[in-house]
Amino acid sequence: MTDRRRTDERADSDAASLDRFWASAERLIEEMEQTARQSIVMSETERQDFHKTLVSRLRQVTGADTVCLRIQQGESPITLADEGIIATSSFGPQIVAAATIGPQQTIELETRFANPIGESRQRAIEHLVNVLIELVVPVQLAAEVVQLRTRLHKQDQRDEFLTSLYRGANLPETLASIAATVSREAMIDRVIVLRHERGRFRALTSSSVAKIDRRANQIRLLERLADRSLDGASQFLFAIGTENQPEVTFQSDLDRYVDESGCRELYIESIRCNEQLQTTAAIVLERFRSPDDAPETLALAWSPIRIPVADAIGQAIHRDLSILPVVIDRIQSASGSRKLATCAILAGLVFAAAWVPVRFDLPVEGHVDARVQSRIYSPAFGVVSEVFVADGDHVIAGQTLVQLRSGELELKRQTLTTELETARAKLDSVSVLRSGQRESQSSSNEQVLIAEISGLQRQLESIKSQQDALTITSPIDGIVDQWAVAESLASRPVVHGQYLLSVIAPGDGWRAELAIPDQAVAYVLAAQSDQLVSCSIRLRSAPTEVFHGNIDRILGVADVNDSGQSMVRASVTIDDDRGQPLRQGATVIAEIDCGKRTAGFVYLRSLIEWYRCQTWI
Repeated sequence: MTDRRRTDERADSDAASLDRFWASAERLIEEMEQTARQSIVMSETERQDFHKTLVSRLRQVTGADTVCLRIQQGESPITLADEGIIATSSFGPQIVAAATIGPQQTIELETRFANPIGESRQRAIEHLVNVLIELVVPVQLAAEVVQLRTRLHKQDQRDEFLTSLYRGANLPETLASIAATVSREAMIDRVIVLRHERGRFRALTSSSVAKIDRRANQIRLLERLADRSLDGASQFLFAIGTENQPEVTFQSDLDRYVDESGCRELYIESIRCNEQLQTTAAIVLERFRSPDDAPETLALAWSPIRIPVADAIGQAIHRDLSILPVVIDRIQSASGSRKLATCAILAGLVFAAAWVPVRFDLPVEGHVDARVQSRIYSPAFGVVSEVFVADGDHVIAGQTLVQLRSGELELKRQTLTTELETARAKLDSVSVLRSGQRESQSSSNEQVLIAEISGLQRQLESIKSQQDALTITSPIDGIVDQWAVAESLASRPVVHGQYLLSVIAPGDGWRAELAIPDQAVAYVLAAQSDQLVSCSIRLRSAPTEVFHGNIDRILGVADVNDSGQSMVRASVTIDDDRGQPLRQGATVIAEIDCGKRTAGFVYLRSLIEWYRCQTWI
């Protein structure tokens, strides 16, 4: 009886020690999980503190002699945080948890012990380390996201710079945008653009004043200086206070302009953009501070953006050389009879444009979608442990697609299982120790333990149902539609509601999702009020094949697309009696039949819509 009591006391002591471990482990997980949720806004210093805190606290909870968190990439591991020193002659266990965070890149959390530990405690530590490594993964991925965002931000800035070089409805507006962009991008005080016509330079715009007065003395001096400085040369640089300034034949023109403008550094360069490399324009850069106070010369500041700016100026001038001025000159120079005939033809064209009706087809873009499809999302937080399908696989309803694993649920299940085993052991001890004089007390303790065991069993059933939900199955018969599904999901952490993959049913037909510009949707709605609106649809990949269909639905709200344009979504069921294969997501060009309008409206619709939107009219 004494040996049994000692065994029970030892079991109770081990169970109590394990209970204290699980309590500390749960507090550690909650603490780290709360910090990890802020991973996307962590600074580099905060991320390092997170790694150090996790390693230090894990060592405290487990009693490990050393803990190390590292990234394994090829043969060059990168240590993120470590703590403790262990002798090489140690013979204790080494517990390692690893997770994939990229191609040929894993993150590892290692705990090492100098002395052996119990089997139950080792299993508990393995569960704890596996849960913690899953919390570290999103923090590390967030760091990579921040780096990617930085690169994308630089690319966005570059795209915005290039976009600003091509703004403007006419040549003066475009050149004014170019001058302002160069001034802002290169940190230049003033930028002036001149056009080369009939052997002379003519100032058109500047970064400070979009529309300049060419009668001003300063502008005339600048035009004269540009003519003389670029005569036989492609550039000219001048800075006050520069030693060994070369002598020039136009020194008096230079001095007069510098005195008039007040600039202290000046750079002029010709722009040659056409195929014959003829000079079409010139750009003038000015600074009004001492060259010694500037970080670099005007020529160096201009050099990185010289090529795209020169191309933008050349294209703006090329667009300005339209056919309309040539036609007007020829009409004015024609004889009387020819001029009369030309005017009669123009009048006939105007009459036809105003009265002759033609078909009005509204061109829009969109993509192909399967009529029956199911988008599958993650039901809980976890890690993708296995992917059973690949893109294009045929699946049936109920077939397993993806298996998730939740370290938190596993930890809770292990904790509840341990508590259940402990409660059952206590119940057995109470049954053995029951005696006549302690009958009532043992019976009471026995009832409490039975109730506790029943509650733990219900909790385990709830955890099991949640773990069963981590097995994701297909809701319909169809085809898996997700490119590189295994590579994009395998061993990846997912959050509740995250998109995983889609299953489509091509045999049930296709539809086209069209994006109608918000300013043009009124034409479609007007046509829809009288009859069904038909569409002709062509795939970009096969523009010679034409599909037909009618608009089924037009959304009552407008969305903003990636380009910042307001668009209204419309759905069209594609009539495909030929049974030709279509692809999910394939881009299409559609023409919506909006009835008939006058030829002038159809062919000049953009100009008419612009005219209607002008508030000053």
